[in-house]
Amino acid sequence: MSSELLAKAFELIESAPDESKILGQGVSDETIAAAESALNVIFPAEYKDFISRYGYGGVGGFEIFGLPTPDNASTFTYPYVVELNHEMRGSGLSKRILAFKTAGNGEAYGLDLVDPINPKVVVFWPGYPNNEGELEIVANSFGEHLLAEIERVRERLSMT
Repeated sequence: MSSELLAKAFELIESAPDESKILGQGVSDETIAAAESALNVIFPAEYKDFISRYGYGGVGGFEIFGLPTPDNASTFTYPYVVELNHEMRGSGLSKRILAFKTAGNGEAYGLDLVDPINPKVVVFWPGYPNNEGELEIVANSFGEHLLAEIERVRERLSMT
């Protein structure tokens, strides 16, 4: 079911008007492995699928942080998932959370790696204590979260 949601999200991303989306270029397995090594985590399959396909990006204002390609790493201005997580870990974020998105109100979203096969998407507030305690689950998978975000954008922008 989860991979079906991710596939549907990818379809909606592809069909969105170009002016409504910002997408990078897919990254290689080697680039992903280097990022995993830098963070000492294994990226969940659905997140890997997203960055393998797009590198980073989003539609209509929401953004999934990802990875640059080797040819644009020195000029990369988009939020980089490795730097984001290093910064948040410096402020107390648990290593069990892989942050991949922030919101304008200070909250952030991540994958709870306590179950690396089926990680839930959680919301948390960087810099606040108890990032390992009771986490608010907002989606049962990365694909579910991505699809919900795209559907919200489509409704808001009347892209249906």
